[in-house]
Amino acid sequence: LKVMRRYFVTVKHDPFVAAVRTRDIEEYQTWRRAAATDRPLSARTIQRDHAILHAIFSLAERREYRPGNPVRLAKSPKADAHNPVILTADQYEALLRECQRNPMMALYALVLGEAGLRCESEALWLQWPDVKDGFLEIVSGRNEHRTKSGKSRRVPLSPRLAAALRSHAAQFRLGGGPWIF
Repeated sequence: LKVMRRYFVTVKHDPFVAAVRTRDIEEYQTWRRAAATDRPLSARTIQRDHAILHAIFSLAERREYRPGNPVRLAKSPKADAHNPVILTADQYEALLRECQRNPMMALYALVLGEAGLRCESEALWLQWPDVKDGFLEIVSGRNEHRTKSGKSRRVPLSPRLAAALRSHAAQFRLGGGPWIF
C-alpha cells in the first residue's frame, strides 16, 4: 500500500475517495510502471495492485464513501500465470539442514515441506489437538480464522514429520499451551 499511498497523496494531492475516477486508476498504473527504475515491473505486479485497489474501493462503496468502484472499468494488464518454485529433493534436504540451528524453524520448514501447508493461514494456526491419529487437522473457522480455501481438511503425517512433532512436543510443550508454533 505504500506505493499506492505515495501516488495518491504525493502525485494526486490526496483526493477525497469520492473524487477518484477510472482515469486516475489508469494513470496510477502508468505511473507505477514508470516509477520502477531499478528493474522492469511485471504485469503480475500491476495485476496485484489492480486487485488491491479494487478491494479498497469496493470497501469504500460498501461503506457509502463513494458511489461505484472506479477500478471496475480500468483495464488490468494480462500476465502469465505464476509458476511456483518447486524444490528438488537435494534442495529440500539442504533447506532442512540449514534450519537445524533453530529447532522451531526446522519444524516449521518440515511442516510446510512434508504436509504441504500454507505458511501463515495454516501452519501458524496449528494447535496440538490438531495432531491426531496420524493426521494434521487443518481447521478453518476456528477463532474467526479462515484458511485460504475456507475448508478444513486432514493431511496425513509422514513418519519423519510425526517423529519431529513428538520430539518438539517433548522439548517445548512445557506450559501445555495449545499452539505448536
